[in-house]
Amino acid sequence: WIVGHRAAPQMQTLLAAAMPRLARLCSQTQDTIYLAVASGLDVVFVARFDGDVPARASIEPGSRHPLVLGCSGMAWLAALEASDSASALDKLAGRMKALGIDRTAFARVLEQTKRWGFAFTTGSRLFGVPALGMAVRDPSGSPIACVTVSANADRFTPGHVDRTLPL
Repeated sequence: WIVGHRAAPQMQTLLAAAMPRLARLCSQTQDTIYLAVASGLDVVFVARFDGDVPARASIEPGSRHPLVLGCSGMAWLAALEASDSASALDKLAGRMKALGIDRTAFARVLEQTKRWGFAFTTGSRLFGVPALGMAVRDPSGSPIACVTVSANADRFTPGHVDRTLPL
């Protein structure tokens, strides 16, 4: 239902523009590539491309999880205006507590993500698979989606990250 609901004209435009680029990114990195959008306080995965070296764990399109859990949500939250990000964290406080996420530590990582311009997670919280993510922004600078590259820990070396970021 969520994926179908998101199939509104603006989602179709996003998917049409993103699919060839995501396929190219997948070919260039050989990693698993995701496209995700926010839905309320969750992130919903709308597309996945598996490279020749797929991640040991993968997320199915249509899956959702809280914005505070994983690389896509981190990239999304970091792309928001500071007041919007703080408001989202206020609303997510109960879920963060239930997930064992320390808000102060999370806020520090979120600030680092904002400074870097991309999110990086080691995979310690979600499936044990590291990921690198960036927000896709509309012309006004607001996030409209996130692109995430996920790979097994043995592939996600500093050199791999450095080669992947410009792509």
